[in-house]
Amino acid sequence: MIKVLNAGSGRNSATEDKYPRAILPRTFNLGFTVGLMCKDMLLCREEIKDMGVPMAVIDAAREEWLEVEREMGMDQDFTTIVQMLERRSGIVLKESKLEL
Repeated sequence: MIKVLNAGSGRNSATEDKYPRAILPRTFNLGFTVGLMCKDMLLCREEIKDMGVPMAVIDAAREEWLEVEREMGMDQDFTTIVQMLERRSGIVLKESKLEL
């Protein structure tokens, strides 16, 4: 699926870098914590609010990250969000080394 996304308009930094390097090999070690992501989401929300822009999407995204923080812990790598999503869906991504 990563190869399909990268061949089209779905390509992004997650499909090009994060999934192949930290998620598919199950290392979850890119070096950016869930706590830092939650802090950045709060700062983003505050800036958006100050600009008077509607916040429905950022609020939903922030709630997801706060759930990751509660479930996985603030010191975990932010890529562990995938593990939470796997538990919710009952589907675990197959460990693999992606040849791009």
